[in-house]
Amino acid sequence: MVTGSGTFPYASHFQRRIRRMSRAVTTHLWWNLLDKIAMPLQQALLVPQLYATTLLLSADIFSYVMCLTVLPGLAVSHHALKNAEIPFLFSLLAFPWMCFSLMTPRFGTSLYKRKLQWHTLGSICKCLALIFISFSTSKLLLSVSAVLLGFGQVVTAFLQELVFQMGMTRANWTAIRRPVHFTNGLLVLLWGALAHWVVERYSFQATVGLAGALYGATTLLWNFLFFCCQSKD
Repeated sequence: MVTGSGTFPYASHFQRRIRRMSRAVTTHLWWNLLDKIAMPLQQALLVPQLYATTLLLSADIFSYVMCLTVLPGLAVSHHALKNAEIPFLFSLLAFPWMCFSLMTPRFGTSLYKRKLQWHTLGSICKCLALIFISFSTSKLLLSVSAVLLGFGQVVTAFLQELVFQMGMTRANWTAIRRPVHFTNGLLVLLWGALAHWVVERYSFQATVGLAGALYGATTLLWNFLFFCCQSKD
C-alpha cells in the first residue's frame, strides 16, 4: 500500500537493513585486512632480512615471467622460428622440471645436505640463461638457454624456501613468511613498469638483459648478506 509520501511502508526499513548489512560487511573486510595484512606487515618490516628476500623473490618471479613472455616473440622475430616450433621451445623449458622431479626421490638426501650449493648452481645457470637469451644470435644458443633456464628455475624454486630459512632465525622467518609475498607483489609491479620503459627506450630483447641484471644483482646481495650473518654468528 502507498503512503501519503508515495513510498511503500517497508521501503525505509529495507533500506536501513541494507545499510546495516553493508556496514557489517565493510567492517568485517576492514578488520580482516588489518589482521591478515597490515599487522603482520608492520611486524615484518622490523625484520632486516625481509628486504633482501623481497628483492630476490621479486627478481626471480619477474625474470621467469619475462622469459616466458619474451621467448616466443624473440624466437619468431630474431631467429625466424615458425609458430609450430614454439611448443618445442617450451618443452625445452619443461624438460629439466621433469628430470629434476624424477631425480629427487633418488638423490633427495644429497640435495638437502647441499641445498646451498645446489641453489647457487641453479642461480648461476639461470643468470647465464638470461644473459644468453638477451644476446642470442642462433637457434642453438636459444635452445641451450631455454634448458639452462628451466634447470635453474626448478632448482631455485624447489630449494628457495629452505635456503631462505638458513639465512635467518626461525622467528624471523615466521614473521616474514607471509608478508614477503605482499611486498614481493608490489616490487614485481615496479619491475614491470621498469621493463615497459626499457622496451620503449631500447628494445624488446633488452628486457631479458634487465631481468638477468636484476636477478644477478639480488642473488649476489642475498648471498653477501647471508655469509655476513653467518660470519657474525
